Amino acid sequence: MSRAQYQKAAKRIYWIVSIWTVVFASGAAWLVEVFGASIGAYGRFIRGHLGEPLGGAASGLTLGAAAFLVWLGVALVLDRRFGLRCPHCHRSLTVRALPHRVFQTGHCALCHGRAFDEA
Repeated sequence: MSRAQYQKAAKRIYWIVSIWTVVFASGAAWLVEVFGASIGAYGRFIRGHLGEPLGGAASGLTLGAAAFLVWLGVALVLDRRFGLRCPHCHRSLTVRALPHRVFQTGHCALCHGRAFDEA
């Protein structure tokens, strides 16, 4: 693989993850619209039992963490499916391994093995 091929693949995975983010945000907005009353009732229930500051933080963290885990899980699957792997350690070269450093140095940011040929 050359630098140009790596750069093209890195751009492709970033577009794929960006599209996933838009789809996820749209779905989340729709879910909030549909289940807004239930979400509000959950927030009032937690704030009523834990107090305003702690209850707001707890309800925000529980809902936000769950949403983040869903987004992250799908993003990692997309990286595994469409991203590039290091030929030495087989970890991601496109999302989780500082792709700007991989592009500049030509080496995997995790194992420091040669990621692509200098052609």
